[in-house]
Amino acid sequence: MKKSDFKKKLAEEIHAGLKGFINYILAKADHLPDGSIKIKKAQVERWKRMADSTHYKLRPNEKVWANAVVDRILYVMDNLKKNILKVKPDPRVDEVKALFIEYTKNIKGFEPKINHKIESGMIKEMLKKYSVEELGDLFDWFMNSSRYSTFSCSIKTILSTGVINSWLQERG
Repeated sequence: MKKSDFKKKLAEEIHAGLKGFINYILAKADHLPDGSIKIKKAQVERWKRMADSTHYKLRPNEKVWANAVVDRILYVMDNLKKNILKVKPDPRVDEVKALFIEYTKNIKGFEPKINHKIESGMIKEMLKKYSVEELGDLFDWFMNSSRYSTFSCSIKTILSTGVINSWLQERG
């Protein structure tokens, strides 16, 4: 589920709670012939006191509405967690990482460390524009380039905008 859909669902639950509270207030009011309402002084004073207080300072019976809304939100969140489909990882990401390790061992002579969380995301993003083979060509080009010999040999470095732009420029 997208964040925007989740936000809409939570807003619906909060509105449902607010709607219930408004209906409660309207039920407590005296309805006048012209369509307006009159709220008893005791109710106004109580609601003013509640509005000027924090949730934790309210009487137990006054916490019912807020607690009910929270319970509904938690129920929605639990159901959403159970129903969220896990996105299957793109196997090409692991393929690109394996290529990077292989190229680094063969060209640079060491086994690189990979920041899997950050660099997997970068690879996934690059795979929207470039094939696995093209990214392999990029790794090869970078690691054999004298221009980048002093740069850190990492996926994060190689997939930076500046390096990719230089590669694209030379590639023609």
